[in-house]
Amino acid sequence: MTGRQTGTGKFANMSGQYEIKNLLFEYRSVVTNDPPIVQDRGVGKPFMAFVLERMMDFVAKELGIDRLKVREINFITPDKMPYTTASGEVYESGNYPATFKKALDLFDYRNRLKEQEKLRKEGRLVGIGISCGIEPGTSNLGYYFLSKKEEPDYNGAGQMSTVEIAQDGRIKVNMNGPEIGTGHVTTIAQVVADIFGVRPSYICGYLLKRIQ
Repeated sequence: MTGRQTGTGKFANMSGQYEIKNLLFEYRSVVTNDPPIVQDRGVGKPFMAFVLERMMDFVAKELGIDRLKVREINFITPDKMPYTTASGEVYESGNYPATFKKALDLFDYRNRLKEQEKLRKEGRLVGIGISCGIEPGTSNLGYYFLSKKEEPDYNGAGQMSTVEIAQDGRIKVNMNGPEIGTGHVTTIAQVVADIFGVRPSYICGYLLKRIQ
């Protein structure tokens, strides 16, 4: 993962789950004697979410509006799906208001606020943070396509795999990437099994563990 990708790659989903019409992005890559190699996992997303969510809190404070309400007002609603962001990404589906409400209910947010107030009166420093985030399911290249004259007939990145049926009836899948703890094994087995109309246990192959 290069230093360039750290910034430009995250511009792709800079607006997150909010209906933001305009984006201004400034990025600098500094050349040194060392290769511009940075951390890979979790690259870029934390600081993007931090900036966006802090903006929501600042807006709420400036306007005197509840921070939950500010987020609810700005969420992309289900009726606008599929939704194209200002950076060219396409969100196929999603119900962010409902997900947000569900998370608050599970956390018991209102009662937590009462508990927070009580603890603060006892001299304890207790805070409750609100943060929302969205993560693309693949390398969404809408921001790249915006600079091209031709309109692509797809959205996102592509990978190649080969699928073959063995003599014993098992289906062998050869992937171009390993399992790194992100669910590739389960996902590939389920997708291929659904296409062929068999159980996932029939799927095996190079770089894939046998699904039992």
